[in-house]
Amino acid sequence: MKIYRFLLAFLVIMPFLQSCQEDITDLEDPRDAITKKWRVTDNSGSVGAAGYDVVITKDANESTQVLLQNFHGLGTLDKLKATLAGLTLTIPSQKLDNQYTISGSGTISSNLDKITFNYSVKAGLDPAENFTANFGAVVTVKKKTVPVIAPLQ
Repeated sequence: MKIYRFLLAFLVIMPFLQSCQEDITDLEDPRDAITKKWRVTDNSGSVGAAGYDVVITKDANESTQVLLQNFHGLGTLDKLKATLAGLTLTIPSQKLDNQYTISGSGTISSNLDKITFNYSVKAGLDPAENFTANFGAVVTVKKKTVPVIAPLQ
């Protein structure tokens, strides 16, 4: 009889033991987990720290790629391409604004709320500079509603 109680208790508790955290592989399109506006803190030993926003969107032409707008705070119309595989983003060497050559990789945190990129930027004839960019604190905008007062009749 004790074994039945134990089994019953185990079956009741079992669903609570599973993680409630969403896994990127559970999504129909894993890119959905990171396509949003991110706040970025960028740092390099010689250049110092900078902060800016980056918008990540899906690449409509390639099912494993995302596009990063304003990467490295360049504000350019060009979008950086990165390939998503599991929790890793790979930035193949590419030129932005016909001036900056960027390459590197990023790791997405297991709870999908942070991305850390290690990448290099080469501008013109200058030597390449290494950077670490921390994506986090997704930017949200709260709209303020103002009540409309109807005129007296």
